[in-house]
Amino acid sequence: MFQKWLQSWRQTTIANKFMAVATGVVALATLVYAVVAYFQWQALLSSNRINREAVEVVQRAFFTETVETSMQTENATKSIAFQAHWQNSGSTPAVELIQYFNAAPLNAEPSGDEFRGVKTSHKFSATAVPPKGDARSRFVPIPESYFTEKEQIGVPLKQQHVNMIKGRFFAWGWIAYRDSFPDTEPHVVEFCGELQGAAYLSSNPNMTMFDWRACDEHNCVDQYCEDYKSLADLVPK
Repeated sequence: MFQKWLQSWRQTTIANKFMAVATGVVALATLVYAVVAYFQWQALLSSNRINREAVEVVQRAFFTETVETSMQTENATKSIAFQAHWQNSGSTPAVELIQYFNAAPLNAEPSGDEFRGVKTSHKFSATAVPPKGDARSRFVPIPESYFTEKEQIGVPLKQQHVNMIKGRFFAWGWIAYRDSFPDTEPHVVEFCGELQGAAYLSSNPNMTMFDWRACDEHNCVDQYCEDYKSLADLVPK
């Protein structure tokens, strides 16, 4: 077959030979251009993805938490009310937001369903938080009698008191939501703290300062949380 092709090629006119060679060169150049264009297109897609991810990281809703306290009195019984204050530091809103918060004496750090609060009477009502906005949890009142008063060493009693807790005490919670960018997974932020002690000024007993230590678990965000999927699945679709 090669001999027939060679014989046919020898019999072809110079003009036809030139046309065949030119056609082959054009075909090869077209193939090279197509390959280069494909890789350029892939690089552009990758660049667009990176740029989008960078914009999302900078602008998306992201929450940090602070445990706040206030004094409450009901039927002559004083309580310290704990509340989680969530602050959105992002420049875009958070939607379909749900949260859970609790504070209680426990023998060990909360885990599993106790941390998630899914087996409680708590209702996960979805809401939205605007850019730079905030969200607050329910109040969790703890009787002041749980704390025993003791003088702080080296400080006059009339100036400052120290409340020594009777046992281990924890505050924990989580928030789950969607950001405003399309095709993104739900976000989750968890926190857990163990109370080490509390103090208040005698001149303003309604102002209590608490000393917290981070729990060994449940201080995380998104997929870094072991129970991310179970909480993300609670976010309304």
